[in-house]
Amino acid sequence: MTPQIRRAGRPPGHRVALRALAGAAAALALALPATAGPLFKKGDHAGEYHAFDDHSREDLRRIDLSGADLHSTRLVETNLKRANLAEARLTEAVLNRAKLARANLRGATLDNAKLRKVQAYKADFNGASLVAAKASGAKLVGAIFVDANLTDVDLRKAQAKRARFDGAVLDGARLQRAKLQRTVFTGASLIEARLNKANLRHAQFQGAVLDGARLRAANLRDADFSGASLLGADLRRAKHAQRAVWIDALYDADTRLPAGIDTSTMTFVFGLCENGDFQIDADRDGEADPCVAGQGAETPSPPTTPLPEPGLPAGLAGLALLVWLSRRRD
Repeated sequence: MTPQIRRAGRPPGHRVALRALAGAAAALALALPATAGPLFKKGDHAGEYHAFDDHSREDLRRIDLSGADLHSTRLVETNLKRANLAEARLTEAVLNRAKLARANLRGATLDNAKLRKVQAYKADFNGASLVAAKASGAKLVGAIFVDANLTDVDLRKAQAKRARFDGAVLDGARLQRAKLQRTVFTGASLIEARLNKANLRHAQFQGAVLDGARLRAANLRDADFSGASLLGADLRRAKHAQRAVWIDALYDADTRLPAGIDTSTMTFVFGLCENGDFQIDADRDGEADPCVAGQGAETPSPPTTPLPEPGLPAGLAGLALLVWLSRRRD
């Protein structure tokens, strides 16, 4: 008699376990960003995930990568002319020698990105963040950086003629030997920025803050520093400083001005008042003007408490006193 061989039975609940495993895999797939396929010029890739990808030397003209995640993506020598990179995440991305002419990078994040010798003619970086970005030798002629954050950015030897940095933050920026002719820095913050030997002909710094900035041997011909703050700035050996406009520019004892500059239109700052205002010499008589309380506003007098009117007891006491005096005279 041939013995019967039984097949090993499946453990109980195996279907439940398989279903749970499949559900977990699906949930994980939804949680992780979907890696998109290849990129194409003029293609719509908005919001896609391409972090850590390598798209160097590809032709991606007019591509739409708005809101895309391109963290640490390599785009070396990539053609991104007229590309839409608005609100894209490009932190630590490598874009050395990339072509970004007329590209839209409004609101993009390029912190610690590498942009050495990038070609970004008339590119729009309005409101973008380029904190500690490396962009030495970049070609940024006519580029727009209005209200952008460029703290500690490296723009040494950059070509940024006619670029706009209105209201931008360039604290600690390195701009040595940069070509910044007719560049606009109106209302920008350049605290401790380094502009040594930079070409600033016809540059506009109206209302800018350059406290502690270094402009040694910079070309200041026809530059406008009206209303700018130059407290502690170093402008020694600056060229053509006599041709610059210094109306109402603020300076103090720590400011190092170039020789021969006319300070008659500038405003000397002696220190700070208790309300935080500068103590200045507005009438330019060589003496500090007194600090005005409340920024010139009239100081309100303390409220007076009216005396109480005499009541009935006080009146009767006074009448009794008058009667006693009259009797004494009699």
